Amino acid sequence: MAKAASGDRVSIHYRVSLSSGDIIDLSPDNEPLEVILGVGRYLAGIENAVIGMEPGEKRSATVPAAEAFGARIDDLVQEIGRELFPEDIVPEVGQTFHMGDPVQGEMMLTVVAVDGERVVVDANHPLAGEDLLVDVALVEILPPDPEALLRYIKDAAENDPTADDEEGCGCGCGCEHDDECGDDCDCECDDDCDCDHGEAERGDKN
Repeated sequence: MAKAASGDRVSIHYRVSLSSGDIIDLSPDNEPLEVILGVGRYLAGIENAVIGMEPGEKRSATVPAAEAFGARIDDLVQEIGRELFPEDIVPEVGQTFHMGDPVQGEMMLTVVAVDGERVVVDANHPLAGEDLLVDVALVEILPPDPEALLRYIKDAAENDPTADDEEGCGCGCGCEHDDECGDDCDCECDDDCDCDHGEAERGDKN
């Protein structure tokens, strides 16, 4: 029986857990995830675990933080002025904000302390420093699809592996919809926007 290799288009079921056992992401029972191995659109730990598997096989792997969302960096916890926040926003501990611009890039900041006009924010990814446990089951090795490959390469290039994509599309339009942009979407998507949120995407890594 054929084994999955880098470059293959496959469908898988997966579950991602913290070392504590808390599940942070998983595929629905009836909706396996389609992945092209080696492109880098999804967590490397998931893709690497699938390589060498046969359809029907299951596997568990531990993904160290360095290969997931990176190590925590103390210098990314900084104090900033209240004036940097929009006037209609009152910073509170636990809130997350996206700051930056399309040229310099955006980062997600989590408020960790507030003292009057002083606000302490953490720019580390919420899962930085966490080792992950990945359980995968290879459902099927699919026929090659050149169009899907080009789309995956584009998505992987546009998405930062440590960015949280919960509040925006990978196309950068700022859409806050979880599903594909539809007629009622009020974002600034172009007609060819191919917003496609995957649960384990490196941009929407979980």
